[in-house]
Amino acid sequence: MKERRRYQRHVVWFPVQVDTATATQRVAACSNASVSGVQLWTPLPLAIGERVTLTFRVMQSQREWLRLEGEVVHVEHEGDADAGSGDGNPSPWPNWVGVRFDEPVLKLELMFHLAEEKRRFRLGTSTARQARPAAAAANVTTVRRRYG
Repeated sequence: MKERRRYQRHVVWFPVQVDTATATQRVAACSNASVSGVQLWTPLPLAIGERVTLTFRVMQSQREWLRLEGEVVHVEHEGDADAGSGDGNPSPWPNWVGVRFDEPVLKLELMFHLAEEKRRFRLGTSTARQARPAAAAANVTTVRRRYG
């Protein structure tokens, strides 16, 4: 099956505030993201086509809060064929929601890359810990030049 995504997906976890026309300050958890959208787990359902405003920081150390507009493009609920843990235990986050941003946000690529590298560093699998700090720094510099 051919990959249709234009931008790379990143496995990143961070809290997101979701505002809609009918509800404000819903809480969600992002589990993967790209510069064009995010996958969220939410306690309350959202509908395909619903407009949302997402407020988040990719890393807690990040000073800038991002506030992005988008549209819900995919929804699954626990119990659907591909959703949920499958272990019979109800999830407190039973709704899987895909949100596409109105416009790609290219600076997110650098933020996601840095968040992934920080996670790998904590786990001991970072290229920065493998006697290649110059190569790791070059990778970050390349991403900054490309997306910064």
